[in-house]
Amino acid sequence: MSIHPMLLRQLERAGLNIENPAMAPGQWHDLLQRISHAYTEADQERYLLGRSQELASRELEEIYLRLSEAQRIAGLGDWSFDLHNDSGQCSDGCVHILGMTSKSLHPSFSLLLERLHPEDRERFSAAVDTALVQGESFEIEFRVPVKNGENRWVHANVQPIPNPGGEAFRIRGTVMDITERKKAEQDMELAQFVMESAPVNITLVDAEARIRYANKTACESLGYTKEELLGMSVPDIDPLFSADVWDEHWQAMKIKEPVPFETKHQRKSREIFPVEVTANYIEFGGNAYHVAFDKDISEQKALEEQLNQSQKMEAIGTLVGGIAHDFNNLLAGIMGYTYLAKMHSTHIPKLLVNIEAIDKLSSKAANMIRQMLTFASKDRVEMKTIPATPFLKEAVEFVRTAIPEDIECSFEAYADDLYIHADPTQLQQVIMNLMYNAKDALAGVSNGKIICSLKRCIVDTSFRSMYPLCKEEDYACLTIRDNGSGISEELMEHIFEPFFTTKEVGKGTGLGLAMVYGAIKNHQGEVEVESIPGRGSSFSIYLPLVSMPASSEEQQAVHPHESVMGHNELILIADDDRQVRIVIKNVLEELGYRVVTAADGKIAVELCRKYANEIDLVILDVVMPKMGAAEAAGIIRQLNPDVPIVFATGYDRESALQAQQNIANSHVMIKPFPIKGLSQIIHEILAA
Repeated sequence: MSIHPMLLRQLERAGLNIENPAMAPGQWHDLLQRISHAYTEADQERYLLGRSQELASRELEEIYLRLSEAQRIAGLGDWSFDLHNDSGQCSDGCVHILGMTSKSLHPSFSLLLERLHPEDRERFSAAVDTALVQGESFEIEFRVPVKNGENRWVHANVQPIPNPGGEAFRIRGTVMDITERKKAEQDMELAQFVMESAPVNITLVDAEARIRYANKTACESLGYTKEELLGMSVPDIDPLFSADVWDEHWQAMKIKEPVPFETKHQRKSREIFPVEVTANYIEFGGNAYHVAFDKDISEQKALEEQLNQSQKMEAIGTLVGGIAHDFNNLLAGIMGYTYLAKMHSTHIPKLLVNIEAIDKLSSKAANMIRQMLTFASKDRVEMKTIPATPFLKEAVEFVRTAIPEDIECSFEAYADDLYIHADPTQLQQVIMNLMYNAKDALAGVSNGKIICSLKRCIVDTSFRSMYPLCKEEDYACLTIRDNGSGISEELMEHIFEPFFTTKEVGKGTGLGLAMVYGAIKNHQGEVEVESIPGRGSSFSIYLPLVSMPASSEEQQAVHPHESVMGHNELILIADDDRQVRIVIKNVLEELGYRVVTAADGKIAVELCRKYANEIDLVILDVVMPKMGAAEAAGIIRQLNPDVPIVFATGYDRESALQAQQNIANSHVMIKPFPIKGLSQIIHEILAA
């Protein structure tokens, strides 16, 4: 009979003899068999249990490894902390996210706080304290510093764990790396900020012309709230785009590259203003849109209009200048002969009186021509210090020539040492507009008068409070007063508004007083108006006084630039006038240049072939024998594509401009050349 060894040991310890049992042999044998079998089954169970524990341990390890890998891939981690003992556990994912990479570190809540960004520690700790007291879970985002001075953004779920007594002193939770999401959010916020703050109107429009998005600039420009605009369509803000026009535009945008075009938009106030639109056709999320970038070009249009006006005035100025030049020559002759006549007529009193009258009229005519030249240079805007009394007196004298003789016009000055900082052309236009308005107000009035007076005025605090832009105390006050029809009280508040006029159609633009108001504001001054209907009006202009200009400033104004020296560059000069060639050659050599000269275009071309790689600048007279400047420049450009070419002319400006248009890297200079100006121009051309 086979008995389990452990059973034998147990029987021996109990003092039992298996050979002489106290019971019947059959029963004893059966009992031993059953007990031995039980011991054997117990062995098997212990073996199986050991194997199960080993397998379970392996499976748990595999599960843990898979969980750790999953957390790493997903950027997740979990942790739990005992706050009383400052101990805890962190998964590998949590250790990685929080930057606790050393395996020797023992996870703890204090270590967790150390890993947080200094600006986030107190906020996180306070949130944990609140959760422990209230027993509620919470979510929070914080930063963890990493290498290169960057931060990792972490999202955490925190749950307090109460003990059996109800007091919580343990927490557990999960962490997630949200750095990429945070960067994406910040990029989106930045993009949104840029869109909203862009200095152009940005709108998103669908195929039905409905506005789906409008940035802040668009809302402010059009005068609508964002909610109002999102309920509107393109024809609501662009009267030129009807439904039919929009359909054609939409189809064209599908196949065309974005090209800027001009149209007009309408504000909520019904004001129409010009815009330049650049539109793109895009598809997003299965839908098609039209993204428009609109720019208010009101100022640009105004500048273009001013430029056109300036160009017109430049043409008028050129005409007036030519006439004035010839007329001044005639006047010089008249005044010269008048002077000679006076010398030989001292013994003839009656004749001398007539000659004196001719002399005075000639002086008056010369003064008128001088003022015409000043008026013709209207396109030159320059603020400078000027003596107020002589300037204003001369301006009034100029305008009075256009005032009918039956209107008495006078100028009174009560101070001489008054200096103002002003743009002479603008100020002259102000006086002209006010005096012309006074003249119109005197229509049909007998004994009409226009009285202009200038005085020094020291303003008080109440004046400066009423006119905040007037910050000085001393002002020059010019008053233009008439005894005409006057201005009614209801019209007084509108007189400075653009395009407001009480004159008949075709007799006034309504811009005269608007220009006066704007110009005086630009001069940091003020305009006051007093008027009594039927008795006349008075316009007082206040301009701040300044100190008399120093002699150094005057010297600087006369000599703004010094001559610029060359650096041994080689310049070719072609001119058929021998004296011009010689004098320019000598001047340029004094300035430090090397010079070769040619008497015509043909010789200039040969010299360019000879010095092809040395010549730095070519100056060609426009009209020359054998070969003109235009033809010579074309050949020179083939020989040396990069050399700058200057077309010089003393009288044929149009030919010079036409030649320049056909030649790249070319310039035009008008004879005669001021030496300092010539040196400056050559320096700028060579330095370009």
